[in-house]
Amino acid sequence: MKPSLDDLKRITEKMLAEESSYLDLRNACGSLLDFFYQVSEFDDTDPVNGQHMQSQAGQAVSPEAAAVCIRDFMRTCVFLRGIKEAISTKLQSNPDKAVTVLYAGTGPFATLLIPLVTLFSPAQLNMLLLDINPASIAYLSRIIRNFNLEPYILQVVETDAVTYRIPEQWKPDIILSETMMPSLKTEPQVSIVANLVGQCPQVLLVPEMIEVSAVLYNNKQTAGKRFINLETLLVFTKEAALKMAAEQQTGDTGFPVTILEVQKPAEPGYSRLALLTRIRVFNEHFLNYSESSLTIPVFVYNMHSIKTWPAVLNIQYRIFPIPGFTISKMV
Repeated sequence: MKPSLDDLKRITEKMLAEESSYLDLRNACGSLLDFFYQVSEFDDTDPVNGQHMQSQAGQAVSPEAAAVCIRDFMRTCVFLRGIKEAISTKLQSNPDKAVTVLYAGTGPFATLLIPLVTLFSPAQLNMLLLDINPASIAYLSRIIRNFNLEPYILQVVETDAVTYRIPEQWKPDIILSETMMPSLKTEPQVSIVANLVGQCPQVLLVPEMIEVSAVLYNNKQTAGKRFINLETLLVFTKEAALKMAAEQQTGDTGFPVTILEVQKPAEPGYSRLALLTRIRVFNEHFLNYSESSLTIPVFVYNMHSIKTWPAVLNIQYRIFPIPGFTISKMV
């Protein structure tokens, strides 16, 4: 027998409960993945489900990769809690109007939004669901049909969210997108958000802030300080997205170059330059250092090669040809 919405409600309650332990959250996310696999009849042996696609500004991961992101239980639970609070915030300010959430990059399950149908009615929540992958769209549509969720759905659209134009009648109250990897590399989060937020500047954005910092990292350090903070390189917020959208209109898109001067560490072992990511999903819902696969360190430069200190590095975030930071040593 296929799972029911009552099963989804029990799983969702466990994921949202503040008293849930890490083990509770991990188990709940495992149950959620099994739930979606069964309801959608997901075929993890089909090679189509393992194929990534290329958007206009970065890689869109395969349906299988998007599905198993559920196992990153802190990511899943913190995002779910954040989007729930964002919806509740909008409802408090206007309880008679359904909150429209545009979810860009749903994957096959719209993992960060579909569970909330167990908390909000169609009179409270409407969804505009976007994904570039036709296989993901097919699985998501099956879930919607299976549970008769059509009253929640404005439209399910197979599209590249980097270039999607939002219909005037469906301007969202909230934009939700988690199309990213640590340090905002490879995937199109930045370009998707800039495109969508640029069309509706008054929205709430989830996640609210993505911060990438440069650190010196010591992977042999266990008892003491694992890394030394150097400098914040990028803070991506709604305001930053609006600025980027305005620059795209004039053809002047670009991120500033950071000239990073690194002093020789007083203690040995801090031999690698790394990028650390911190995410504020909404309000007080954060993903901090190594709490999720989204916030693990990304190692970008071996400081053993430095012969003369201080080392001076040029660091810049770029969208093309592949999103990510470029780093070069100044001579």
